[in-house]
Amino acid sequence: MILSCDKTGRWWQVSSAAEAMRLARTLGLATFMIGAGEAVSTGAAPSPRPEAPASGAVLPDIPVPRPQRG
Repeated sequence: MILSCDKTGRWWQVSSAAEAMRLARTLGLATFMIGAGEAVSTGAAPSPRPEAPASGAVLPDIPVPRPQRG
């Protein structure tokens, strides 16, 4: 999965939506997107830093639960 900052375009590879939310809070990101990363075949080792999504690339939305107030 990829966490990307809407303002700067910087991105981070994360293992889950929960990890992405924790990282976004830690970094103080106000606007961000969480999307699926590229799949890696089982025969190839994952790259330590995969290519960044192309500028303007659309990552699929992942529903993120919001805390309930009250």
